[in-house]
Amino acid sequence: MTETARIEEKLATDFAGLLRLRARLRVAIQRDAKERFYWSADDMNLEALASMTTSVTFGEDSLTQTLTGLIGVSESAVELGREINALKDRLEQHVLDLRPHYGNHGARSRAMDILREAGEVRVSLRQTYRHVLVLDEKPRRVGFTWARSHRSIRKLSMDQAREIIEATFQDEQDREFALEQLAALKPYALYQAYPPERHLRANLVWPDGTRRAKPAHSPFLFPMEPGEAPPEYRGPKERQDRPHAPRSDRSIAPEPAIPHTPIHIGRPQA
Repeated sequence: MTETARIEEKLATDFAGLLRLRARLRVAIQRDAKERFYWSADDMNLEALASMTTSVTFGEDSLTQTLTGLIGVSESAVELGREINALKDRLEQHVLDLRPHYGNHGARSRAMDILREAGEVRVSLRQTYRHVLVLDEKPRRVGFTWARSHRSIRKLSMDQAREIIEATFQDEQDREFALEQLAALKPYALYQAYPPERHLRANLVWPDGTRRAKPAHSPFLFPMEPGEAPPEYRGPKERQDRPHAPRSDRSIAPEPAIPHTPIHIGRPQA
């Protein structure tokens, strides 16, 4: 077996292990939280909340999903979350190990193929890498606030744009059609641009009075005994986005030039 094949086998094996642990954690969340405590800003039912907390798929308009919430669970469920996070780190390393064999985008594309074969057609590597948010103890108080978001933009070569398309489209006809669209964009500067994502921050106050701010992209799991009082919490206020001034260095089309990709066009090249 070649080194590439060994890495790919590890990737497939660890992803299958992640899905098994995820199924166990979803069951544990639904079992434990019923007799403890759960809350989500979107008023999700417990089954949907458990599913979103452990998701590895992309959102409706971004590569990740965001959900505000708090879930009291048993110590064993917290430990499952830690095991899942260890597997997530290993998966990320496997994809990095594929880079010398396929290149950056090629490694991601090959990894996506392997994970899709496991049955997760809408899998997002970025969401897969994201840790389940696990706290070692129950906080005394939690307040959620919006953090400033930034738009991720980088210039692309035609080869890089082609790699993005090959990594995005699984269906051969869709892929060929997108490549034809890309060929028509040769007169333009190309950019990879994602819309600003919602960045939530949790301001945690611990029982001893110490404070800590943490990213809050998904619900927090924390140990809690049945019947114990939940932490005080305050959900995020509705975010009011301020209009951004136009960038002076380059003008980038607001909509993707190729649907379902982050490929945008800029000024025509001289």
